[in-house]
Amino acid sequence: MRQGDYVALKATYVKKGLSILKICAIGVISEDPAEGYEFDSQLGHTLPVNWLDTDEAEYEGLGYFRRTVEAVKKEEVIMTIFGKYLEEQGGAESTDDSIGKVPVPISRPFGERNQILYGPPGTGKTYHVVDTSLQILDPERYKELNELNNRKMIGDAFRQYINKGQLIFTTFHPSYAYEDFIEGLKSDGQGGFEPTDGVFKRASIEALFLGLPIEGSIKKDLTYESKKNRVMQALQNGLPFDFRHAERMVVVIDEINRGNISKIFGELITLLEADKRRNEDNEIMVMLPYSRDRFILPPNLYVVGTMNTADRSIALLDTALRRRFAFREMMPDPMLLVNTLDELQLDVLLETMNRRIEVLYDREHTIGHAFFIGVKSVEELVVVFQNKVIPLLQEYFYEDWEKIGLILGGIGKSELEPYIIYKRTNSISSLFKTSSSLSHFEETEYRIKQSFTLEELRAIYE
Repeated sequence: MRQGDYVALKATYVKKGLSILKICAIGVISEDPAEGYEFDSQLGHTLPVNWLDTDEAEYEGLGYFRRTVEAVKKEEVIMTIFGKYLEEQGGAESTDDSIGKVPVPISRPFGERNQILYGPPGTGKTYHVVDTSLQILDPERYKELNELNNRKMIGDAFRQYINKGQLIFTTFHPSYAYEDFIEGLKSDGQGGFEPTDGVFKRASIEALFLGLPIEGSIKKDLTYESKKNRVMQALQNGLPFDFRHAERMVVVIDEINRGNISKIFGELITLLEADKRRNEDNEIMVMLPYSRDRFILPPNLYVVGTMNTADRSIALLDTALRRRFAFREMMPDPMLLVNTLDELQLDVLLETMNRRIEVLYDREHTIGHAFFIGVKSVEELVVVFQNKVIPLLQEYFYEDWEKIGLILGGIGKSELEPYIIYKRTNSISSLFKTSSSLSHFEETEYRIKQSFTLEELRAIYE
C-alpha cells in the first residue's frame, strides 16, 4: 500500500443465505509507509488514512474478502466499491465497458435487460437464476418471498412462471443453431419447406403481444399463431405498442458459452441493446431470412444466461456479445460453509484449496461452495470428495498428480500417511520376466485412497 491508494473498512457475513460484504467507511492513504508507518500496541501495523465517507453499504456476493487486509484486483469490483471517488478524480475510465456492474448494492433497482451469471462450477449460478428471474418478473413478490427465506416457495413461484409461459428455459450446446433459437425451415410433409419459429422468436412475439392495446380477456384466449398475426400486422402497419404496464418475460439460457453465440443470435445480436428495442430512441427493425418477417425486440423481454468459466473464459467471448450483456460474477463463497460441521472448518478447507488452485491454475477453475451445501457429516463430505471434487481436479490437472496432491494438502509416501493422494512404488523386475528394456518406465505411481477419514480432510488445511 502507498500514498493515494483507496481503502475500505469492511465486514463480511451471511444474510439470508447470501454472502455479504459490508463497507463501513472509505478513505485514501495519506502517506507512504516510509513516512507514515507506525506500530500501535492495540491496532498493530498502521498507516494514516483520510476518511472520505462513513456511509454504510452492503454488496451481495463479495463475502469472500475475508482476510484482514486484501487487495481488490477485479476492475468491476473496484468500480463497485470505489467508482464514485475515482470518477470524481477523472480516473474511472474503463478499458472494457462490456463487463457491467457485477456485484451491486442490495438496494439498487433491477434494470439490466441482458445479463450473464458467470463463474466456476458449483458457485450457484443456476440457483441465482431463479432469484434473478423472479426479481425481473415480479419484484414485490420476490421481496416478500425472500424476506420469508423460504426457498421452496421461491422455487414454486419460478415454476409457476414457466407453466404460465412468462419464463422460458433453454440450454445451449455445440449443435444448437440459429434455426433452433430464432427461425428455420422444416418439412411441410408435401416435399416442400416452411418457416418455423425458434425459442427466442416465439418468446419475443409473446412479449410484443403483451404491448398491444387489446382487452385482457381476449389476450388470454388467443393461440400463438393468432398472437403472431396481430403482432406482425401491427409492425407492418406501424401501429402503437404500449409496454408501460405490460408483463415482463424472461428467457433463461443455461450454459450460454457452450454454443456458438454469434451464429445462434445472428442479426438479432444488434437488437439486444436496450435502446434498439421497440419504443426506444434508436429502435431498429430487421427482416428475418427465412420467413421474411419484419422483426424487432420488445423492451419487456429479458435475457439471463449462465456461463461456466471452467469451460470457456469470459475473455474469449465475442466482443459484440460482451458489450450487450452485463456480467455478474459468481465466485466460490466459503462464508456460506461457516459452522457447517463441528469436526472441521469446511470454509477454511475450501478457501485453502481454492487459493492453491489460483496459484497452480487460475481463479476460473476454482471449486464452488455448492458442492458442499447440504453436507451434514464427515461421511457425506468424503463422498463429495470422492464423487465430485477429486474427479474435477483430475479433469483440471490431467495426470499431473503432483499438483493434485499439493491442492489436497500433500502426497503421502505410503497409504499409511494421512493424505488422500499417496505414492506407490512398482517393482518392474517382479512384473516382467525381462525388464532390462523397461528401465525408462516410471516405477512410482500415484494412488487415491479408496476410503479416507477426518484426518485426511483436516490435513488439507492444517
